[in-house]
Amino acid sequence: MPHIVPGPDGHFTFTQIKSLSESNEVREYDAQGNVLWKITNHVFKVGPNWKDELSPRMASRKSNGNTVISAPNRGHLPSRIVEADASGRIVNTIEFDNSVQPNVVLPLSGGSIFMVDYGTSVPPFGPRVLVVGTGAVVPYSVHGLQTLTYAYPLGANAFLYGTTKTGVRRLVEIASYASGNPTVIWQRDIGLSHFFPLDENTILIANAAAHSIYVMDKTTGQTTWEYTSTSWPCFTTSVAASPCSPYLIYPASFTGYD
Repeated sequence: MPHIVPGPDGHFTFTQIKSLSESNEVREYDAQGNVLWKITNHVFKVGPNWKDELSPRMASRKSNGNTVISAPNRGHLPSRIVEADASGRIVNTIEFDNSVQPNVVLPLSGGSIFMVDYGTSVPPFGPRVLVVGTGAVVPYSVHGLQTLTYAYPLGANAFLYGTTKTGVRRLVEIASYASGNPTVIWQRDIGLSHFFPLDENTILIANAAAHSIYVMDKTTGQTTWEYTSTSWPCFTTSVAASPCSPYLIYPASFTGYD
């Protein structure tokens, strides 16, 4: 599924993974849906064969206008995080071995990157959160999630979402995630499509199965605001489903972390 992330200028970035009819691309759109900028296959091509191509997973805009893109490996290819400037030129590349699978990438202040590493689902080497550039890690042994779908920082803490070894879908809050001594301070078993922590007490949630978005009070688990509709407008692509449902959600005020 494509990943869409708002940026500091009111625009948003869109990642498209290659299919039979489409190419690997990262695009920038304005609020009216006009394509302002894109980078395509040549950036993700790392060898001579058709298989030698990485797939962009998420693209996040930095405050300086550059874009940070995660590109997990495809078997024999190493994973990468690449940074492109406004012209599409690659200005920095971070390469990992095949054990690292970058998914969520969020630039932080100071030049580091908050990253979800899919890794392997086999304990104790399960998925983890890395702070690239500092060496900080939130390992599987701390959060206990055998799959890790999304994670977002909030101050010194971080929220992680995934499934346990028994298949329970769980949202977890980690204290001091970048300290070298992360600990779980809150968790709730909950089914959702996407989430975003608004502050230390409230979480914005999308539930595609229920066609709804809502705000949850973290302490009580109560819904404090909700919108449900069976006629969500579709962001039109060749693979758009109908009817559409809210799979990704960010507050309009989100401008990044750096």
